[in-house]
Amino acid sequence: MKFTPDSGLGDKAELVPQGTLVKAVLTVNAIKQSQSTDGKYMQLEFTISSGIYKNRKLWDLVCDPHDERNSENWRKMGMLSLTRAFEAGGVFKPDDESTYEAMEGKSIEDIARLLDGLEVAIKVKIERSSDPAHADKNKVGEWLTPNPKSSGYNGWKKLSQEENSAEPKPKFNNPSGGTTPAWLKTPTTGKSNLPF
Repeated sequence: MKFTPDSGLGDKAELVPQGTLVKAVLTVNAIKQSQSTDGKYMQLEFTISSGIYKNRKLWDLVCDPHDERNSENWRKMGMLSLTRAFEAGGVFKPDDESTYEAMEGKSIEDIARLLDGLEVAIKVKIERSSDPAHADKNKVGEWLTPNPKSSGYNGWKKLSQEENSAEPKPKFNNPSGGTTPAWLKTPTTGKSNLPF
């Protein structure tokens, strides 16, 4: 392989097909301010956590729904996205309104800390680029949720059925079958304070 003027031309990443239902782990990459309004938003990275697209990534933005410098429509979209993400991740329980009320008054930084590392469910879409210099990309088409009042509930049920009909996974791995993780330390003192 060598450098040429044609290196990389025509190579396009294969996108996850439009309408694919997946679970993904969220990473909050940054909290930024809009250059045009100064309104805050989060840059999110989604890592698909199972299925044939496992470990594939997509990116999207969610605005701070409490920042009045953001447009009202974008704030509504941000509130919807965060609500559905927290429902899918088990932070909000659709049958327990107090779980929603517990988020009142939280800053975008507090919200980001709760969101980071959460597994959510989404329907993937393909966003077509109008600029030939930029490729099409995957984005969140719809947030899926266990909330029966949401339009994402049918997708949630379908994804749950697909996961349940997939090949069963072992309940645990044999710990002696692999190497010891680097983070697992051997106690240096003789007696442990643990009750077992």
